[in-house]
Amino acid sequence: MYDDVLCVKCRDAMKEKRRVFRIRGVRVESFYPYEGMGREMLIRYKELFDEALYAAFLRNHVKDLRKKYRGYTVVPVPGSAELTRIRGFSHTGRMAEELGLPVWNVLEKTEETEMKKLPAKERFRQEKLFRLKEENGFENKRILVMDDLMTTGATFSHIFGLMKEKVWKIKGFSVFYHVSLEKT
Repeated sequence: MYDDVLCVKCRDAMKEKRRVFRIRGVRVESFYPYEGMGREMLIRYKELFDEALYAAFLRNHVKDLRKKYRGYTVVPVPGSAELTRIRGFSHTGRMAEELGLPVWNVLEKTEETEMKKLPAKERFRQEKLFRLKEENGFENKRILVMDDLMTTGATFSHIFGLMKEKVWKIKGFSVFYHVSLEKT
């Protein structure tokens, strides 16, 4: 047994409701709707810099995720450089490390546009959100693009556009998804 960073009451309040989405024909798996206790914990982790919570989100799923994505390299979606500097850690990168799979920080955010402040349709119009720090090394790779929260799918869409033709296989994983996506 392991030590959980959450009490039993908080763990129970984080309602798991797995969903699978298709973005650009790529499978994206997600575990939790962005609401209630889960939402509060993610805000506390990202915005209040409570780094100890990195293990709260995937701890109960690590064994299954390692098995399911064996042979994959995790590519965490980076946050803003400024927030990462202030926070002192990469929030998505820290969660990715929990999986115990190879992690490749090959993405770089190119604009400091805060996607959450843009209307949903405008998010998909953003053309240069990320760039690849490296152009080589993708051949024969199985990539798992990982993000903390999928609000509209625009981030995954953009990243899949950058990588899809370069890799052997690509999938996506987001810990949380916005409840509006349940209707899609």
